[in-house]
Amino acid sequence: MELQFIKKAYSKIISWQLLISFNSEGVVHDILNKFEQALHKIQSLNGTEANNHKSILMELKAYLDQYDPCNRLMMYKKDLDKGLTEYYGSLKCLFHTDLSEAFRDTDFDHHMVNQIIVSHLYHHGQFKVAECFVNEIGATYYAVLRDEFRNMHSIVAAMRERHDIQTALSWIDMKRDELGQSAVDLELKLHQMIYFKVLKSGSNADALEYLKTWISPLLPHHRNEVHKLACCLLWKDKIDECPYPGLMDPRNWDNLAEKFALKYCNLLGELYESKLSQVVSAGLEGMSSVFMHLGSSASKNGSSVEDGEGSENGSSVEDGEGSENGSSEDSEGSENGSSAEDREGSENGSSASENGSSSEDGEFILVDLVEELMLHSVFICPLLSVVATEENPPMQLPCGHVFCKRSVIPLTEYPKQLLKCPICSDETTAEECRRLYF
Repeated sequence: MELQFIKKAYSKIISWQLLISFNSEGVVHDILNKFEQALHKIQSLNGTEANNHKSILMELKAYLDQYDPCNRLMMYKKDLDKGLTEYYGSLKCLFHTDLSEAFRDTDFDHHMVNQIIVSHLYHHGQFKVAECFVNEIGATYYAVLRDEFRNMHSIVAAMRERHDIQTALSWIDMKRDELGQSAVDLELKLHQMIYFKVLKSGSNADALEYLKTWISPLLPHHRNEVHKLACCLLWKDKIDECPYPGLMDPRNWDNLAEKFALKYCNLLGELYESKLSQVVSAGLEGMSSVFMHLGSSASKNGSSVEDGEGSENGSSVEDGEGSENGSSEDSEGSENGSSAEDREGSENGSSASENGSSSEDGEFILVDLVEELMLHSVFICPLLSVVATEENPPMQLPCGHVFCKRSVIPLTEYPKQLLKCPICSDETTAEECRRLYF
């Protein structure tokens, strides 16, 4: 990937700069040592040995002429300048200031674009900006989405800033039927954080009472986790030596807030990361590949034009017989060459269509993206490694993971029987799985 190449090139330049700096400091250090040694020798001489001063200085001069510190430092500087020039050339090739080269005429669905922008602003809590945008486009149907995201941000802020879980528990209780097993999972995580807060600052009786009141009802669904929490009571006086330190990590509040926001967005039918963020990230990742392709295409077109002009000028100076023979050979070669190129181009185009994106002239550009930004027109089940079909469609579990229908259904015999996600082990039922359309 081009950005990874830039990162490696930058690391190489930094390493080279440190090495050159170290060598330059070594040269200066050697020269200073020689001067100090010469000065020490001169100071140790008596007044009658004045002639020896000259010999010491001549010895110092001979050393400097042989060591040649200026030439050494200049050589190090040239090496560094060469590396910086190569790095600048790499940046110039991959990053262009003229973004219009990558533009193309596209018929946008303005309603969809507006919806994506509003959703992005709501995702990031920019409600005032979103209200101005909604008023400008004259839309009145975003009020429900706005209220939902405002509620989500207030709950998440309460969890992160004040460690308050009451609003989150109230929302879970209200959406219990829609959340399914995820409701119990979130309840356990929320009560777990308060339980450890009581365990650290309160008494054993308070912690035990909280455990009995709020956590023990979740025992049928999370037996192992509840047993671990009960075991932590034994380590009340030396909580730092508890065998489950990960449960008490303060960063769990942020992780829990993110998980809650993810479940909230899933219930709204929204992505945790806004669509606009994903599109912009994918565009930034793939833009360098597009520019490199456009640059190579432009250079090829330029060379072909020059070759054409050269062939025309060359043919004009030939005699009649030579021009006829040459033209017949050229026509024959062009036919063979064009047919071979067409065949090769069609083969490359068909193979590239599987992994690349199409440009306006029908060519395909291979764009290397990180896994989180990859979008596919087909879905391949990660369990069975088969392409989804109409009879075997992709199914999304409430946790967000997607499998083919034949991968999900065998996990349970009855629609309401609990099944575990093969990746994250979240429990759900077949009824809660939702079909996706590509």
